[in-house]
Amino acid sequence: MTCGDLPSSPAPEVAAPLEDENLLPEILVRLAPLPSALPRASLVCKSWRRLVTDRRFVRRFRAHHLRSPPPLIGFFEEVSRKPDAPNPAPDAPEVLSFTPILDHPDRVPVERFSLRLHDGSGRSNIGCRDGLVLLIDPAGFDIEVLVWDPVTGDQHRFLIPWVIDDGQGTEILNGAVLRTAGILDDRPFRFQAVLTGVDRQNKRLFACVYSSETGKWGDPIWVSADFTSGVTTMIEMRVSSTLVGNSLYWSLCSIAWEVAAILQFDLDTQHLAVIHLPCLGKCSRNGSRTFRAMPVDGGELGVLELLDANLHLWKRKIDRDGVVSWVLGKTIGLEELLYIDKRKMGPMMLGYCEDNNVVFIWTYHGIFMVQLESLEVYKPPIQTFYCLVHPFTSVYTADMGIGGEPDEAKFLSNAMHKKCSLYDHF
Repeated sequence: MTCGDLPSSPAPEVAAPLEDENLLPEILVRLAPLPSALPRASLVCKSWRRLVTDRRFVRRFRAHHLRSPPPLIGFFEEVSRKPDAPNPAPDAPEVLSFTPILDHPDRVPVERFSLRLHDGSGRSNIGCRDGLVLLIDPAGFDIEVLVWDPVTGDQHRFLIPWVIDDGQGTEILNGAVLRTAGILDDRPFRFQAVLTGVDRQNKRLFACVYSSETGKWGDPIWVSADFTSGVTTMIEMRVSSTLVGNSLYWSLCSIAWEVAAILQFDLDTQHLAVIHLPCLGKCSRNGSRTFRAMPVDGGELGVLELLDANLHLWKRKIDRDGVVSWVLGKTIGLEELLYIDKRKMGPMMLGYCEDNNVVFIWTYHGIFMVQLESLEVYKPPIQTFYCLVHPFTSVYTADMGIGGEPDEAKFLSNAMHKKCSLYDHF
């Protein structure tokens, strides 16, 4: 019998990519990190539903997309009393309100991320980052900090050391939170919280770091805040922090509104420094000029300035001799972009999302989001007057029966009525 006479064995069957149990998770984990992505996938068949509702897969899905800028799904406003009665009682519960910005079926229900503070405390929201929210309660003798993950509902509470808020001149004014790890395992989320403030008696600023890993505070780090004008500098409470590279930045202005600067805290070296901004001139007393740090050119330090009806994007340049200069990189006129009427109140910068390079601007016609690279303008579907917003980015999906959340049915219903390819965002 020759080789040509040998009976040919049937070729092994190759599973289609979407039926391969090993390949399918690699495909589905790359779906767009939008709230409706996994609910839509769960409607395909039972095997897909088993996969995308598995807690381990959901954790992996979140971890995969949190490595890159996650979607901007809404923003939080300052804590306020919002009881049902028109005349709230003094001890009425306070509410940290969430405003979704995505269209259906990706719009997160307002009540899903709104936090009711039943103890009637005087908490203030001072920042969001990495899917976490940082709140501080300065009302009591012992000041409590709350770090909250709205997606999982996990909360971590801890007290601040007396040395950084003694009620006699040393006071916390701002802060920031960063996730360190803990998405892929079953342990509670891990994070660092950095609080900043002022020691008025000694004319200096401080930063102090809390680690959830150790459950302890580090020693305060101090820097002089006595400018040439002789006026003690204040950390701007109305402007949340910005992360650029491995450093956090906060806006600074003097009590007399004369000096513009930013406070830098290097997370690696634990070094605190004040960076002057001569390019901005004096701070504005009437609020026509506001500013904040921002990342530019892939991680370099920049400053976003709102002056009257123009956005100015400044870039820091350091030459080979170490001389620092600030260069105006871009000017964005808001009058035509947002149809600003000069006869009305001027625009206000309410917040900035460092992950998506989006600035929130209030005008007489409402709140607008401006993407600073494409200059695309978006008006959130829910409009209210806000003094300050904290943009919230995260990877959120409806629970699809994992935890029995009430928004499951709404997401699945919306998903069935919207035709959208599962693979548009690979």
